[in-house]
Amino acid sequence: IGYCQSMNFVAAFLLLFTQNEEESFWLLTCFVEDIFKGYWKTDMSQTQIDVKVIEHLVHEKMPQFSQMPNSNLILQTSLTRWVLSLLINTFSSHSVLIFWDNIFTRGIITIYEAIIGVLKYHELNIFLISDINEVQNFISSSRFGIVNPFFIFQIADKIARLNIETINLLRYKLSVPLRKELSEINKRRELCDAEKYTKFDRTTLEKLRREFESLA
Repeated sequence: IGYCQSMNFVAAFLLLFTQNEEESFWLLTCFVEDIFKGYWKTDMSQTQIDVKVIEHLVHEKMPQFSQMPNSNLILQTSLTRWVLSLLINTFSSHSVLIFWDNIFTRGIITIYEAIIGVLKYHELNIFLISDINEVQNFISSSRFGIVNPFFIFQIADKIARLNIETINLLRYKLSVPLRKELSEINKRRELCDAEKYTKFDRTTLEKLRREFESLA
């Protein structure tokens, strides 16, 4: 199945509103294998790429938010959770249904618009809270997600005017260094595992890897 964090929330939400296991299964399959392909894999590479793209767009389209002292920390601690849960842990159930209708008709761009729109909507409230713990409590509270989704779309359209071509271009641009970083992490993990289960030390294993790579 792959990396399953937050997939249980998505599956449960589908079951809750379809009341049908087979329909829920095929809708979940559509999410996992099509619309959000790569989100729930072990390395979470596509999730991390989309989080990087959203961070980039927030800094570009919301300069006042970016100038807040804890803006990076807010994004780092919130975006992955919001993206992986497909907004379930952010908005009210009613709002999530509207966002999901848009996901099925317009695709992943809905996630971008919802996150950028809600951050802009609450920008002043976040700015007025000086303590980072209080900011995190506010973002995690039900108050944060009780919004009119259509108003959120309007906000996002006004400040960002996103389209899938722009998103795909940013995905490609930001994925190159991230994939390189993930590749190095995987290599180090593989070396650690090989060191545990073979008689070779790290230096010898690294040498063997380089030799094999030169033959490829």
